[in-house]
Amino acid sequence: MKIWTLFACALAVAFAAYVFAEDSEKEAPPKEDKPAAEAAGKKAETDESGAEDGDEKEDEFPVYSAEITGSRVSVRSGPNAGYARLMRAAKGSTVTVIGEEGEWARILVPAQRLLWVHERYVNVDAETKEGTVNADKVNIRINPDPDADVVGQLSKGMIVEVTGGEDEWVEIKPPSTACAYVHKNYLKRIEPEE
Repeated sequence: MKIWTLFACALAVAFAAYVFAEDSEKEAPPKEDKPAAEAAGKKAETDESGAEDGDEKEDEFPVYSAEITGSRVSVRSGPNAGYARLMRAAKGSTVTVIGEEGEWARILVPAQRLLWVHERYVNVDAETKEGTVNADKVNIRINPDPDADVVGQLSKGMIVEVTGGEDEWVEIKPPSTACAYVHKNYLKRIEPEE
């Protein structure tokens, strides 16, 4: 009888570990850790903060490709479990890592995850389905909602690929200025072939 009890307990523990491990969020800090500037960015579709380009030294990070090692791994809008989930990445899929913040890797938003921009900031060509951005520091959001998380910005003159729209919002393919986050425990660096 003891052996069956031990077996049942071990099975329950293994199942719980599987269910909770994929997001690696058990010890993540709450969402309140968002930078104040990012939270303020939710108030308007353009950010007039006046931050100089080059304030961050992202150019120094050695960009690399990585493979997702867990199944259904959360891709989030910020570097902790309190941020919104954009999607779940399948095991074996590849992402491009462009930076790191603590235990989280900053990645380019995967191509299959479409994003949103307010229509007043994009002039859409009906024939080509290309949009030209008509303002600076235009917020890219995860949903067609002014309160949705911001995952990047567009500059005036940039071209975006339009895939649809809803109400006052334009749906676009993710540009290179949009980023998301994956916990580093679920990434394996892909070494370049020699």
